[in-house]
Amino acid sequence: MVYLLVDEFEEIDYQHPKPSGLRSFLADFRDLIDGNVEGFALVLSSKISAWDLCRSLNPAFAERFARMAVLAPNTFEDLKRMISSRLHLVRVNRSDPDSTIPFTEEAIKRLEKESKGNTRVTVQAAHILLWHLALTGGKAVTPQIVQKLNEISRTFYYARGGREK
Repeated sequence: MVYLLVDEFEEIDYQHPKPSGLRSFLADFRDLIDGNVEGFALVLSSKISAWDLCRSLNPAFAERFARMAVLAPNTFEDLKRMISSRLHLVRVNRSDPDSTIPFTEEAIKRLEKESKGNTRVTVQAAHILLWHLALTGGKAVTPQIVQKLNEISRTFYYARGGREK
């Protein structure tokens, strides 16, 4: 069995700005699926809005998929658990597995709001915030620091040799 995962399928909207181009792409994709029915599984990961657009432009494409799983956004408790779990894995002193220090509860709530519960956005933001804390010698990630995330992110990408400054 061959599994093909296409992550961030919503990017097709940017690659094919005209509906006719997207419709044509979806028809070609549908032909790929039709030609490989046995021993082939395709998994698309996208935002619901992108899936709805694909369904409206080419219903036959959408009919090729047997199941759709909608993932709910992470809650505050999910994010808190995710952060404490990751920090526990990388800490030298692992005495409290539920600790979210240096993230304050208020900062995690702000992070939940900023990320809209998106796991990838949260993980990336937490990484950047910890980098910033280490760089500046800070002691805690506070809501005020989370509020400056866009500014801090530009510094982070520039420091890593990225194009943003």
